[in-house]
Amino acid sequence: MAAANSAEQRHQQVSRPASPLREVRYDHERGEYDHFRFVESANDDLVAAVTLGALELRGPELVELRDALTQDDLYTLLAFASRVAVRVLRGQADQLLAGCAAVGLVDSERVDWRDAAGAICLLSYSASRTGADAPTALDRALAIAQPGMARLIREYGTSAEVGLSDFHYREVATAAGPALTRDDGKPFHPTLDLLSVAGALTQVVEADEYRVRQITTGTDISSAWLPSADPRAVEKARKRIRAGLRISAVPHGATSPFPPQSLSVYLAECTSLDDAELLTRASRHPGIASLAVSLGRLCAIVVARSNRQGLETTESSDGLERLRGPIAEALSVD
Repeated sequence: MAAANSAEQRHQQVSRPASPLREVRYDHERGEYDHFRFVESANDDLVAAVTLGALELRGPELVELRDALTQDDLYTLLAFASRVAVRVLRGQADQLLAGCAAVGLVDSERVDWRDAAGAICLLSYSASRTGADAPTALDRALAIAQPGMARLIREYGTSAEVGLSDFHYREVATAAGPALTRDDGKPFHPTLDLLSVAGALTQVVEADEYRVRQITTGTDISSAWLPSADPRAVEKARKRIRAGLRISAVPHGATSPFPPQSLSVYLAECTSLDDAELLTRASRHPGIASLAVSLGRLCAIVVARSNRQGLETTESSDGLERLRGPIAEALSVD
C-alpha cells in the first residue's frame, strides 16, 4: 500500500481531466461495503455506466479515462466489483461483465495488488458457482487492462487453485440469499444457527450506539480477552470451540476506515455448557471494558477498545451492562 500511495502522489503531480467517478463514493454508514447484509446502492448504476463505457475505448481515450481516476476512484471500482460478486451469486449473471470491466480499468500500480486480486477472485468464484460466463467477461476486461492488471486477471481470474479462503472470504447462506463474509480461517463447524444469532446480535449493537461494519467467520477469542480463571483450562476450552465469529462495529457516524473507538462481539459455539460458562467467567478483568453472556453452549464476549495509543476507551464494563439483557435474548434466537 505504501508503494501504491507513492505512485498516486506521483500521478497527482500531473494535471488530469476530471474523473467521471469524482462524486461517486460508497457509504460505510449505509452498509454499502457489507457483503453479508447486502444493501442496494444507486452508485452501482453510475459505476457500471463508466465501466461498460470503458470497454468501448482504446488507445488515448482509454489512457485518458484511467489517468483521470484518483486512487479513491480505483477503490470505488474494486468495491463495485466485490458487490457484483454478491449479485452474481444471487442470480444476476448479467452484472458480471460490468464487474470484470471495473477491475480491468483499475491502475494496478496505484492500489494494493492484493485488493485487486481479491476482487478478481470474488468475481471468478461467483461466476464458477453459478455457471456465469467468466472467460468472456474476463477477456473483455483484459482488452482494456494495463499490463500489471492483466497479469493479476490471468493469475487470479482463471486459476482453479485460487479460492475464497486464499483471500479470507467465506460464502454463507442467509435469508436474503448467498452472501460473503470475511473469514479468519479457524474451524467453523457450527451445529447451531450461528448466523441467525449473529443477525440478532447485530440488531442489538445497532440499536445501541454502534454501526456493524463487518462479520467475520472462522475466528477465535484471543487469550488477551480471557485473562481470568485457570489459563490452562481456558486454553483447552478455546481449542474446543466448534465455530466462532466476530461482529465488528464502530460508533454511528464514524466515516474513517480506522475510527478511534470500536466494539467487537465474539460469538462462539462451545462443545459444552461448562466451556461456555468458563469462557464467560474468564473475560472478567478490571483493565478491559468487556461484557460476557452465555446461554447453553453459546458464549458472547463484548469488548470495547480504543484504537489509538494514549486514548482511553469511551466504554466501561459497568456501562456495557446495558447490553446484557438484549444479548441474552439474542442468544436464544437459535
